Amino acid sequence: MKQVHDLLHMQTNEQTINYMERIFGLKALDPKDAIVLDFYYYNIRFAKDHGFSPEQASAFFSIMKRTHAQAVASPYAHLDEDYSFFKDTLLHHAVHRPPFSQQIFSLAQVRAITEYAVKTYFRHYLMYKYVFTKKMRLNLRVDQDATEIEQVMVEATDEDTAKEATAVETEAVPEPSAPSEDAPLAQESEGESLPQSPEQVEKESVKTADTVPAQSEEITKITDTVGITENRDVQEAQTTPQEIAARELATFVSSTLSIKLDDLRKTLLTKLQAQEEQINSRLRKLEDSDDKSGKAKGKKK
Repeated sequence: MKQVHDLLHMQTNEQTINYMERIFGLKALDPKDAIVLDFYYYNIRFAKDHGFSPEQASAFFSIMKRTHAQAVASPYAHLDEDYSFFKDTLLHHAVHRPPFSQQIFSLAQVRAITEYAVKTYFRHYLMYKYVFTKKMRLNLRVDQDATEIEQVMVEATDEDTAKEATAVETEAVPEPSAPSEDAPLAQESEGESLPQSPEQVEKESVKTADTVPAQSEEITKITDTVGITENRDVQEAQTTPQEIAARELATFVSSTLSIKLDDLRKTLLTKLQAQEEQINSRLRKLEDSDDKSGKAKGKKK
């Protein structure tokens, strides 16, 4: 009670904040402690402005402190439960019913405290939850028997290699061709060459000169493709079936997880937006109900 009495009689804001730093062991340089100190300071300021006694200021300060502790105890947003906790705690100090409750505040003070809590703390409810609660993270882990996966992949690769080998063998072995009756005649005709004229000789030399660079380019292309295929074959021979299985499994897991994470991110964003809209609508209803009750009581007076 002495500490509350000293806080109520502080003259400057710096004195009040420094005194609360010593009492609660907080540091103004720390971002979270600075927010808590700001929260405590404005509670004391509200008690001063409304002329609360040290007993009333202590009860009000304890109610707001307990409400904040209740709100940040869980990372989930339970606005209705936290607001009902605040109202129940406040009503226990507004009704004289010992030993269950004790009247410390009047009805006008209860109304003023409720309006203050709704317009300050519960208006920034999600911000307090974001700063003072633990962040929720989703860790996905896929547990599978690696040996079984490797065996399946090795069997698949063995089957593929066997199929390729049989296909190559069937392509490499030519079918025997039956001797034709026209073959001797063709050989005889090829063996007998007729003499050519000088003009034909020049034309054939020009054709051979044109075809030589094209043939050389085709030969270089064939050698390049053969070298590339040989390098690929060497790389594939160096990689073990286990490495191939691990690569394929990694690509499969990354593709599936990326899709699932995108869907999860979209659902979380939609849920957070819907939750924020619900909280804002409830706060508006609370403010409207408080305004209506205040106007009705003013008319009665």
